[in-house]
Amino acid sequence: MSGLAISQNWFRRFLKVARRVIGSSEKNFRLLYFIKTSQKPRLGVMDGCLKFETPLMEFSGGIRRSFAIPMDPLIFLLNGGDDEIIFELENGSISIRHRNEILKMKILEKQFPKIPSKPKIWLDENLKISELVKSFDGSSAVCDEDSEIHFLTRFDSSFVVGNNGNHIVFSQMKLSGFTGYPSFLYRLPYVSVRHLVKTLKFIKVKRIKFGLGEDGLQFELGNSSMSICGETEDEWRKREFENFMDEKVFTDGKFLFSVDREVFRYALGKMGRFLRSRNRMMVCEYSRGNLRMFSEEDNTRYSITLKVKDGEMTDREILFTASPKKLLSLMERFQSKELGFFSMGEYVKMRRSKGDIQIFLRRLRRAKPWW
Repeated sequence: MSGLAISQNWFRRFLKVARRVIGSSEKNFRLLYFIKTSQKPRLGVMDGCLKFETPLMEFSGGIRRSFAIPMDPLIFLLNGGDDEIIFELENGSISIRHRNEILKMKILEKQFPKIPSKPKIWLDENLKISELVKSFDGSSAVCDEDSEIHFLTRFDSSFVVGNNGNHIVFSQMKLSGFTGYPSFLYRLPYVSVRHLVKTLKFIKVKRIKFGLGEDGLQFELGNSSMSICGETEDEWRKREFENFMDEKVFTDGKFLFSVDREVFRYALGKMGRFLRSRNRMMVCEYSRGNLRMFSEEDNTRYSITLKVKDGEMTDREILFTASPKKLLSLMERFQSKELGFFSMGEYVKMRRSKGDIQIFLRRLRRAKPWW
């Protein structure tokens, strides 16, 4: 028989991280992996794409092999206090003891997919974790489960791109020590990106090492490791992204207008309450000095008009469409006094003054009166 005695306080903190990694994943992914190493045992969890592993701390004892157990039942044993939880392995099962409670279950002969000790290429070895969170959080804020999220490198920056068909968001992050060659383009699963964001927000680490692994992105957080799988896109697809960036991200086109962020945010909140659904769209009409936002639901029409500062195209009316709830979600993730809007061909680009987060909204052609 082998066993471990683990501090309940430490184990409780670990499970809080683990639940953010796993989210509401299917039952076969809701496992806690015990990983035997030549040094300290490690614990691992994954949602099928996002993986997290960390060395066991505040414990005594050891394990003779690697195995997995269902994670959810363990939460019943965590009821406060700073005492220990005892894990005892014998004959293909594990007994977990805490005070006067015993939880017994069969162990699963499963191995945790190894996270490499280091990636192929380090992108930044001293990155603020808040910058990483902002980049992934901003681009995925407008997305849904069937949306595309891409990660690419260009010059001395990385970009996280979220695209749900009606909104395209580019979040730029400057990298230290990366020259931009070679460039990469990965497609990432939306659900795992959201799990990554929630996990990074919770972990109490200020700096992170960040690189490109064999099949996705890899992170080092102190003595813990994370990775998220990514599908490499072909050269033709990568060229599409690069052309879009050259034409629309790295240039602003014609300046249409600017609007106070808080005024715009208030209007989005009103429109979002009217439409209720996160995916319902509104129409925005810009004409000299005014931005009119309007929509219709259940034979009821609603509009709100904002005063804006004119730019270079005061002689034209511009129509574009957006989801007020998704734009509001994006507004919560970056601070700026004013938002600028620019004409970019078939899109209207919205960005804050810093320009590190840009959203592209589809323009409309007026076919009939909207009101």
